Amino acid sequence: GTLIMQIQGSGPVQLLVAECTSDHRMRATAKWTHVPDAGTLGELVGDGRFAITPDPGQGRPGYQGVVALAGDTVAAALEQYMLRSEQIETRLWLTAAGDCAAGMLLQKLPERGGADIDAWQRATTLAASLTPRELAAHDARELLRRLYAAEDIRMFKPRPVHFRCACSRERVAAMLRMLGRGEGIFIRVTIPEGFTARQIASLLESKGLCGAGEFMKIVLKGKLEGYLFPETYFLEPGMKAAAIA
Repeated sequence: GTLIMQIQGSGPVQLLVAECTSDHRMRATAKWTHVPDAGTLGELVGDGRFAITPDPGQGRPGYQGVVALAGDTVAAALEQYMLRSEQIETRLWLTAAGDCAAGMLLQKLPERGGADIDAWQRATTLAASLTPRELAAHDARELLRRLYAAEDIRMFKPRPVHFRCACSRERVAAMLRMLGRGEGIFIRVTIPEGFTARQIASLLESKGLCGAGEFMKIVLKGKLEGYLFPETYFLEPGMKAAAIA
């Protein structure tokens, strides 16, 4: 499956999209009108909304949760989304510098009989002492050891996260042909926000591109994780589904 997070607003940064698949492949994109100065999330994005779209894949129906954008940081916006849309109390710390990005997430699980009623308050208070520099410098095991040395911690085996783009030699070649031949021989296709793979397949077929069934075969084989980003694409007539995906 795939999880897509999207922030869209009226400020200089108009769109932020991040996508993660169930096998920990990630990609992201952003749109802006000009290079903005540093500022809060509200100053950069303006009035906007925050949408999260989980897609279970394999043809199963997905859904999209949308809330008003709230908070001065992406972490705060995510916390508000989880509280409003999923009713899950969440705390999140994020940092990025150079070629390093790191984060730590805590979520409060439903309480059970005999549970430690102070555990959530204790866990969030200790995590709040974490500095951005510490978050970026240490791995998960070391961070948990430093923060929760007195707690009973169970560690799971780490799983690597890596970048994956739907780029291909065929798609780049098609783009270069577009630049070389000029305009007028390409079909404009706009993918609206929140479109599922099946809706995209129907749209491509209606534009006279690949058949919907051909496109869905690529999706169901796992060669396309999730949705295409909401974007306008200029596609060459006769392109195969594998090249479009």
